Amino acid sequence: MFTHLHVHSHFSILESSARIEELVERAAMLGMDALALTDKYVMGGAVQFYRLAKDAGLKPITGCEICLRDNDLSHLTLLVKNRTGYENLCRLVSKSHTETGYLHEKERPVPGPGIPAVKISCLAEFSVGLVALSGCSSGKISRLLKENNTQEAMSFAKKLFDIFGRDLYIEIQRYKSRINLCQNQGLASEALAAFSQKTKIPAAATNNVHYLLQKDCRTYSYLAKIKAMGAKADPLLNIIQGDENYLKSPAEMSLLFKDMPSAIKNTQIIADKCCFDFELGKTVLPVFKTPYGQSQEKYLSELCLEGIKARFGASCPQKVTDRLERELDIIQKTGFAGYFLIVADIAEFAHKNSIPICGKGSSAGSLVSYLLKISNVDPVKNNLYFERFLNLQRKEPPDIDIDISARDRQKIWHYLCRKYGNSSIARVSSFATTKPRAAIRESGRITGMAKEDVDHIIKSAPGYNRFYTAKKMQICLKSAGLADIEDPSLRKILALSEDIGGYIRHVSMHPSAFIVSDRDLSCRIPLALSETGEIMSQYDMNSIDDIGILKIDLINS
Repeated sequence: MFTHLHVHSHFSILESSARIEELVERAAMLGMDALALTDKYVMGGAVQFYRLAKDAGLKPITGCEICLRDNDLSHLTLLVKNRTGYENLCRLVSKSHTETGYLHEKERPVPGPGIPAVKISCLAEFSVGLVALSGCSSGKISRLLKENNTQEAMSFAKKLFDIFGRDLYIEIQRYKSRINLCQNQGLASEALAAFSQKTKIPAAATNNVHYLLQKDCRTYSYLAKIKAMGAKADPLLNIIQGDENYLKSPAEMSLLFKDMPSAIKNTQIIADKCCFDFELGKTVLPVFKTPYGQSQEKYLSELCLEGIKARFGASCPQKVTDRLERELDIIQKTGFAGYFLIVADIAEFAHKNSIPICGKGSSAGSLVSYLLKISNVDPVKNNLYFERFLNLQRKEPPDIDIDISARDRQKIWHYLCRKYGNSSIARVSSFATTKPRAAIRESGRITGMAKEDVDHIIKSAPGYNRFYTAKKMQICLKSAGLADIEDPSLRKILALSEDIGGYIRHVSMHPSAFIVSDRDLSCRIPLALSETGEIMSQYDMNSIDDIGILKIDLINS
């Protein structure tokens, strides 16, 4: 059975029109057993892909197409075999974004490393548990063979073989409608096949998927044009021509490689090697050290008893002590004593440094939160229910959102960095998608329409700032009668904007959420740099919740 091992989703920002849920659904419909996700330079969709693939009965293979820096830049496809491989891939991707990236000499200094790139020395250090495919047409071996530089290709292949050994494969792609001549050696795929035979490095067939169906190639090309018009161009950005980089069926791929059945068989061998599972729903808290080595549960109880004296005085009502006993019992059984101690520690730091804070939302229903001065609302007096906040059925940590002024957030951030270590703290990412108004502007750029004409189209829809779906905006345009809805240029712009709308446009930093880990975050999740140079996760809030990393919200007041 053929397995797709080189697949891009919409997390390869503006370089794929295939959404993860669509890829998984299509792969299951085609009868596939496994599927890989190898987004370009990033792993932001890995957790979502894993969850959806598992639900669909597919074996998810976590991976990434990295940019390799070895005198020049080239692509390399990496796939995760096991937990060590996942941790190493996270390290490589994190370093490429935060340490070893490539910046054009002509570019002015900006926060961040420019193009995320992995140095080959770094690749050698963190290669255990990974399978490597030699890459697409932007891979170094493929490029050197096109240049008829076989000797240098052999030398580079040896470097990779020294690193990956039997987990290295020559990646071969074939497209029946495309003739990619490799100088005098025939088709590029044939040159790679001959190279595989010569070096004894096994070949693996891939299709470098960038869109779901054949007809989706047009949408992909529009998105790629937007990417190419961006300010920070990637020298390896290559808008793929033709319409064959879709999720082909196993039968289609087998037909393309009918003279090389081993290249198909090897995809199954690689899929069988890759056996990594995320531990979803299991929360791992950073270690909170109690003052005298007592258990976290006992120390939490001691703090609450002190809080009772501070909040209620010497004569505490029986219903308060009964409720405290019940809440502490649930906290102990759910294993979240450490979570309360961490947040209580933040609250104590804030109070000692005259930083006003207040727990928000359902945390106000917790007597423990009130006694620890996390919240300022008495839940007993106000008849608030603790079970809305935490109950025995809940597996993930309860959400304690803390209201705090923006100017004081950095003080708490620096305090946590000192306490748990800089490498264990990060901000959370947020994915911004293209809304209807922005999609119309991008459509105008693609088609070359004058800016004033694009402005007229947008402003012809009353309340254009409020629309979040293309269809509603089009209905408003038609009903307002301020633009000729039958005008071919307008119809073209609207149709194009509907095609490109809703895709991830850029990654930004969540305004209030950050995460705290029990160890170096770069081996637990892939990291990146925000536009302001702060370390942030490549996973969004939902993925962070799924894999159980502690998340704390410091909301602007």
